[in-house]
Amino acid sequence: PLKLGYSVLGWNHPGFAGSSGLPFPVHETSASDAVYKFAVTQLGFQPEDIVLYGWSIGGFASSWLAMNYPRVSAVILDASFDDLVPLAVSKMPRFASGLIEAAIRKYMDLRICEQLKKYEGPVLFYRRLRDEVITTEMQTIHSNRGNDLVLGTLKQRYPHLFSTIELQVYVESLFSAPIETWSMDVNASVLDDIRQIRSKEGYTFPSNIGEDCGEDEKQNLLSAIAQEYMVDLNEMHCTPLDPALFKLPTLI
Repeated sequence: PLKLGYSVLGWNHPGFAGSSGLPFPVHETSASDAVYKFAVTQLGFQPEDIVLYGWSIGGFASSWLAMNYPRVSAVILDASFDDLVPLAVSKMPRFASGLIEAAIRKYMDLRICEQLKKYEGPVLFYRRLRDEVITTEMQTIHSNRGNDLVLGTLKQRYPHLFSTIELQVYVESLFSAPIETWSMDVNASVLDDIRQIRSKEGYTFPSNIGEDCGEDEKQNLLSAIAQEYMVDLNEMHCTPLDPALFKLPTLI
């Protein structure tokens, strides 16, 4: 973003890279809140001029800020995940799963998707196709927990498009492959129709899109909408985002 002319205010998590404090959620939210208030009260930025960008675990702070300051312009989550529990459980012995979940819920409860559901502004997700950190099976697209983050967001925003279990399975099958392999034939006209409907709705959520549609129409709508929310990067987890691929999300 700096190379593209944006003003950038970055920070380190408490307990990371020389920062003071401890890396627990309560300290994370307090620190991010202080950074946001500094940007508004000291630097003079208006909430409508602020885009929250969260990479990896930074999705927790960004989604928390979006939940508490819903006037921010947009949220971008890069290589982030829906919930820490499934990731942690997948890395540890199966017999310890109950203990791991209990410990995380008590001390490190990072439910990014649940926080993001409380924000109604534009959101964009970068998914890294060779991610080796937020996958439950090493470097497999279908097990990338970023898929679950996008899925949870879409289900909350467009509930009528998930009226059957088959429609959720359809989206999960889409997410198991790179976006470039999805069918693109109908999406241009479908997006025009979606924008007309959303304009009449006033861009509020949950949306009524798909309420009177059949299964095939809903699949087309889901494919088109998902491509507006997601960008694939053929990168691993820690590769810096190419400035040429940075873009701002639009509300749909």
